[in-house]
Order: sequence, then structure tokens, then C-alpha cells
Amino acid sequence: MACWFVYFTVYWPYRELFDETGRYFDVQNSVVYQEQSGLLICPALALSILTILLGVAWRALRSASASAPLN
Repeated sequence: MACWFVYFTVYWPYRELFDETGRYFDVQNSVVYQEQSGLLICPALALSILTILLGVAWRALRSASASAPLN
């Protein structure tokens, strides 16, 4: 969730404002935003997919152990 938060607060609002060098200077906050911060979507997607896969595997193991007969 942290990667998604950083992506949507650091890159998404400024994606149309970058100049030809890939920079945007916010005059109000005196901050320079880099277009490379758009790469934050990669770890956000990877961690989301990993979370989904681990959740599916955990649920499959849990349902398999619940259906096993007790001796």
C-alpha cells in the first residue's frame, strides 16, 4: 500500500506537467519532481501481485487442511 500511496502522491498529479528534461518545478512548494518517479508503479504492482498469490495459496492450504479427515 505504501508504494501505491507514494506513486499517486509523487507522480500521478504531475504526470502531464513534466518538461522535455523530465522535470517539473513546483513553485509553491519549491520542489522538483522527476519523471523517473513514475517507476514506482513497478514495485507497487509486484507487491500487489505477490500479496494476491500468497493469499490464494494460504486459502488453498487452509481449505485442504480443513477437508482432511481427523484420525
